[in-house]
Amino acid sequence: MQQQVEDYLGREIADIIRAQIAPLQQRIIQLESRVPEKGERGERGSDGASGAPGPQGDKGERGDIGPSGLDGKSIDIDAMVATLVPLIEQKIEKLFIDYPKPIDGKNGIDGVNGKDGKDGASGKDGIDGVNGISPDVADVAALVMKSIQLPQDGKNGRDGVDGKDGKDADPNQVAAQVIKSINQLPWPKDGKDGIGLAGAVIDRDGQLIITKTDGGTHNLGIVVGRDGAQGIAGKDGVPGRDGFGFDDMEAIEDGLKFGHRFRRGDLVKEFWFNKPTLADFDHEIFREGNVYPRGAVVSSDGSLFICKEETKQRPGIGKAWRLAVKRGKDGRDGKDGLRGERGPAGQNATVY
Repeated sequence: MQQQVEDYLGREIADIIRAQIAPLQQRIIQLESRVPEKGERGERGSDGASGAPGPQGDKGERGDIGPSGLDGKSIDIDAMVATLVPLIEQKIEKLFIDYPKPIDGKNGIDGVNGKDGKDGASGKDGIDGVNGISPDVADVAALVMKSIQLPQDGKNGRDGVDGKDGKDADPNQVAAQVIKSINQLPWPKDGKDGIGLAGAVIDRDGQLIITKTDGGTHNLGIVVGRDGAQGIAGKDGVPGRDGFGFDDMEAIEDGLKFGHRFRRGDLVKEFWFNKPTLADFDHEIFREGNVYPRGAVVSSDGSLFICKEETKQRPGIGKAWRLAVKRGKDGRDGKDGLRGERGPAGQNATVY
């Protein structure tokens, strides 16, 4: 349909342009076919500009000087276009108004495809036409939209009549209908044994495969997701405060403790350590076969020894041990104690 409209408009516009330029074409033909007439001798014209020298021609006879021709009138292309555009616009607008509204026809039966025709002979080149002016697409679109009648919203319809109030249902009738429907239901029959789950496994692709008691298997799809894409790197954290240095440190001591105190302005941190004592090196009573490190403290035969180098020797032998506390001498015998109470009488012995 659109192609038909375009073809129709093209033919109408072409007819308008041909009708307007027909007098001009006729005038050009007349001027080209006119045989020059010998006129009276005219006044001498001003010298023209020197032309390029042509080839040497044959010497011709001297002819009479004819009268000067009348000056020709130049064709004003802009004026012609200004005259044609309003006529074309009026014609297009009239075509859209008078053009009958198309009615969809019935679909015709597809015809038989025709045979391809032979290529025709090439035509001769036509004469170059006068340069035309392209129509403004915006103007043509405006004329087309102007000729189309757009649909408008219709008016709101009237409100419908209110329906009648419904009646309340009779509970007895509803109960009877329910009982009737239940009685029409078929009685259930014994069903087949159900199928249970025998096992389940997740394969290498992350899919869950279940095995049923009837031997069948079923793939439930992926249950273990793949690793997600690496996230965007986080922003750098706030730079930390400078740590304490040796210039901030001082030694501290309190009884069996010693340590270091770091101070910078109002910020103070202390680190305490226990002083080593004999209790930390006490290895109790010396035992044969044990290896004792330097500093170990043991007791042997009532004396206290300190180990000076790693050794397995018994204290008192060699230079690995130093006697720290010597065993004291035995004390004097004490006085007799008080006489004890008489014990119970013994049982008579049986003589065999």
